[in-house]
Amino acid sequence: MTAKLVYINGLELGASNAQYLVGTPSWLFSEAYGTVIMNSAVRTHQPIGQVAPFAGSVSLQLRSENAQAYGGPDVAAYVSPLGDAGNSARGGRLVFSHYHDAGVWAGGGSYYASDRRLVRVLYSPGGNTEACSVQWNSNGTLSLYVRGGWRETTTAIVPDATWVRIGLVWTGDNIGSHANVGARLYINGAAATSWYGPVWDNYSQNDDSVQIGFFGSHGHGTGSDPWGSTFVDHIVVTGDDSIDINDGTTTSTGAYIDTESWQVIVPAVRPDSDIPAFTSGTDFVPSTGSDNFGVIDEALPSSADYTESSADPSSFGCGYTALAGGLSGAVVKGVQMTFMGQGDGTMATADTQIASDGATLSAAKAHTVAAASSIYTHTVEQDPGTGGGATDWTAATVNSAGFKYTTT
Repeated sequence: MTAKLVYINGLELGASNAQYLVGTPSWLFSEAYGTVIMNSAVRTHQPIGQVAPFAGSVSLQLRSENAQAYGGPDVAAYVSPLGDAGNSARGGRLVFSHYHDAGVWAGGGSYYASDRRLVRVLYSPGGNTEACSVQWNSNGTLSLYVRGGWRETTTAIVPDATWVRIGLVWTGDNIGSHANVGARLYINGAAATSWYGPVWDNYSQNDDSVQIGFFGSHGHGTGSDPWGSTFVDHIVVTGDDSIDINDGTTTSTGAYIDTESWQVIVPAVRPDSDIPAFTSGTDFVPSTGSDNFGVIDEALPSSADYTESSADPSSFGCGYTALAGGLSGAVVKGVQMTFMGQGDGTMATADTQIASDGATLSAAKAHTVAAASSIYTHTVEQDPGTGGGATDWTAATVNSAGFKYTTT
């Protein structure tokens, strides 16, 4: 088996919080005692052998404010839902870069243990089904929790003011009315805890998706300033249905902790042209102007303008703006097209396809389009064009990518 890509977010062209709120998958922010900044340039770093803007130009900043309030801090960024229906094992691997200002792990104040979280993986987002989490400790160590219970505290120290690569591997399964979960923590590519699993819990996993939350620090910043920040960058999440719940072994390809190869998703590439070769049947007609792409190219999805057809089958296609020049050497592990669609009952189905060369199309993905404007996605993990569906995309093939929409 191989690991199935679930979500990658390099935060390289960091959009505003508003854009991430309506992204796919979407982010949620909790800012009761702080501020979340998705495109912070305060503290960034570069992957090995790379320079900006390939990576390191922006990061996610979790700024704690009034951090010693009881029950606080509450500053976090969550992304969900990740995963897909039918993945009964629901295992995965999360790797991200972490940095915290000097002093933010200092003691003082009154806290619950959960107020010292660093990162958390939840099944059935919004419920009480925690798979695993990692908590801060004032001496610089990390503690691994599985199903809400403490399992092990690392001997390895995560130092102040230093970028560190942190990883979690987890899996879960259903047996009757209860669930088993296993997990392990990594620091800088090395296992920092043992594998803990299967851990039994009397709660059935009833959702084939996960939610991941990144949290701000719990203590003071440097000196007397009560504000301190935690930074997250280069997030890589993959689903893996072959992780053994008994020992954490896997038959999937690729290492658990990838410290040198960095994958990036660019959230802001939008349509900039029509592709006549992808147009057939009764042509789609834009609500204003003469170009289809011109009514579907807004940064934030909106149904205020649109293109539509009144007959099946009809199709149209569009091309996209190019990636930033500094991304020319990027390894692209998947392309996801996101669109807002609307049906009227009699025309409620459509197919989407993706091309890398303006001609050779991927296999069609079928969509049932709701009467209300809704967001849909189509992901193609490998180049359908000259690569024949068996090789990675490149920056060049992304730059020539096209999208075809067909009513069915």
